[in-house]
Amino acid sequence: MNLRGAERAVETGYNLQSRAVALHLSAHNSGGVAVNDYHLDRAETVAEEIRAAGGKAIAVQSDVTDLDAVKDMVAKIKADLGPVGTLINNAGNMGANPTAEVMKPFWEPDQKSGTSRSVSISTAS
Repeated sequence: MNLRGAERAVETGYNLQSRAVALHLSAHNSGGVAVNDYHLDRAETVAEEIRAAGGKAIAVQSDVTDLDAVKDMVAKIKADLGPVGTLINNAGNMGANPTAEVMKPFWEPDQKSGTSRSVSISTAS
């Protein structure tokens, strides 16, 4: 796959799957990757890894359940990288809870995040 020149955005949480997607996009000639997390330091960790490998990446902080915050995030991505070409919706709030122990208090925030992120980021892009 060659994504030469196409600007990319990864809306992500800090997990192995999100990191792998960001690194994959960067490794296949994307025009840049925006790594998003609620915690900026976690997004910066992945963005720095991409830059260290010679890729173009920015870290952006946003609460994907907040449409105004998402609009601000997308504006920053567009200003730094150009238009969003590919959107990966992969945020969630599950944390490190083993699946067998996940109860309603843990999955309800993830449901809200999952639904909100798809609508918010797609609308703002």
